[in-house]
Amino acid sequence: MNEHVALRLNATRNHVASVADRDDPRYSEIEGRKGYSGGGTLLLTPTAQQAVELGWQGGREERFFDDVSYAGASYQSRYLLDRSHAWAQWKGDFSPLSMQLRAYRSAMDIENVRSNGVAPTRPQSLRDQVVDGHLQWQWGQHFLTAGGEWRRETLINAGLKNGRDSADHKALFLQDEVDLSRTLAATVGVRFDQHALFGDASSPRAYLVWTPTDALVIKGGIGRAFKAPTLKQISPNYVGAEGPHTFYGNPLVRPETARSAELGADWIHGAWSLRATAFRTDVDDLITTVLLRQQGPRMFYQYANVDHARIKGAELGLTWTPSSHWRWNNDVTLLQTRDRTTQMPLPDRPRRTWNSQLKWTQGDWQAQLAMQWTGQQPTFGGIQLPHYRVFNVSLQQRINQRFRWHVGIDNLTNLRLADTSSNFGYAIRGRVLDAGVQFGF
Repeated sequence: MNEHVALRLNATRNHVASVADRDDPRYSEIEGRKGYSGGGTLLLTPTAQQAVELGWQGGREERFFDDVSYAGASYQSRYLLDRSHAWAQWKGDFSPLSMQLRAYRSAMDIENVRSNGVAPTRPQSLRDQVVDGHLQWQWGQHFLTAGGEWRRETLINAGLKNGRDSADHKALFLQDEVDLSRTLAATVGVRFDQHALFGDASSPRAYLVWTPTDALVIKGGIGRAFKAPTLKQISPNYVGAEGPHTFYGNPLVRPETARSAELGADWIHGAWSLRATAFRTDVDDLITTVLLRQQGPRMFYQYANVDHARIKGAELGLTWTPSSHWRWNNDVTLLQTRDRTTQMPLPDRPRRTWNSQLKWTQGDWQAQLAMQWTGQQPTFGGIQLPHYRVFNVSLQQRINQRFRWHVGIDNLTNLRLADTSSNFGYAIRGRVLDAGVQFGF
C-alpha cells in the first residue's frame, strides 16, 4: 500500500489437549483449549502531523475439562468464549502541542455446556466501552500532560435484576515533568476517579530521578492508588472458571486503596548492568480471593477483601553482555507480605522468584535457555508449598523479512507439581514441544 496507508492482518488457530489427573482420572489436572482468532489494523497518515488507527480483533475459544458433580456423576464441562475488541485512535503532533484520542469496545460472551445431564452455569456477557484522551505540551522546563477517561462496564447475567448491571468510571489526570537541574528531574501528578458505585477518590504521586553520572541513575517516589472491584467481582451471581479454579462474585467486596514508596538505582559498567529497587505498599481493603472448598484438583474461590495488608520487598537485576552474540539476564524478586489483622502471610505469593535467560544470537539465528524458579509460598491454612523450577529452551531462524520458523521445548525436565507436593492448587503442563512458522505479507 502507499506510504499513507498500511494494513496488518493476523490469524491463529490452536488446539491443546486436556491432561487427566494421575491420581483420579475422572478429573482434568489441566484444562484443554482450542479455538481460533483473527483481526486487522488499518493505519492512516493523512498528514505528516496526524495518524489514525482502526482495528478489530476477535475469535472463539473452547475450554474443556473433566469433573465430578456433587452427586458423584462424571461429566465434561465446556466453556465457550466469544471475544471481540474494536478500537479507533487518532494522534496529532502540532509542536509544541501533541494530542491523542482513543475509543474502544471489548466484549466477551461466555456459555457453559456440561454432559451427563449436569446443570451448567448461567450464560453471561462482559462489556467494556472506553473513551480516553490526553494533551501534552512543553512550557519552559515543564512537560505537562492533562487528560481524562470515561469507561462503562456492563455485566449481563440472567441472575441479575433486569438481567444486567453496569457501572460508569470517570477519571481526570494531570502530570508535570520538570528538570530541576542538569542531573535532577521530578514528576508530580494526580488522578481523580469517580465511580458510579464507590464514589470519588484522588491519587497523587511524586517521583524523583537523579543522574549523578552517565553510569548511575537513582530514582524514588511515593504515591497513592485507588482500585475499584470489577462487576464480576461484586456480582453475587457471577461464576467463572479460569484454568483449574472456579471463582464466585461477592457483593461485599470493597474498593482498595494503596500507599506506596520505592527507592531504586540502575548502574551500567561495560558488559555489566545492575539494578535494584526496594518497595513498600500498605493496602486497605486489598482485593483478593478466599478458598471455599476443593473438589478433586479443582479449587473454588470467592472474591473478598483483606482489611489491612502490607507488601514489601526488593527487585534485583543483573545483565551480562560479554559480546554481541551472548546475553545473560537475571531478575530476582524478594517479597514479604502480611495480613496486618491476623499477622499471617498473604497466601499464594512466593517469597522469592528468579527468572534467568541465556540468549545467543548469530545473524538470523537465535537460541535461548530460560529458567523460572519459584520459591516457597504459603497457602490457605498456613501450609508451605516447596520451591520448584521450570526450564524452557528454544531456537528460531529468520529466513528473510517475511518468513521465520521456531522450535522449542517447554518444561524441559517434565516437572509435575503434584509429585513435589499434593498441596499445590494448580498444575503446570508437562514437557511440550512447540514448533511453528511465521509468514508476513
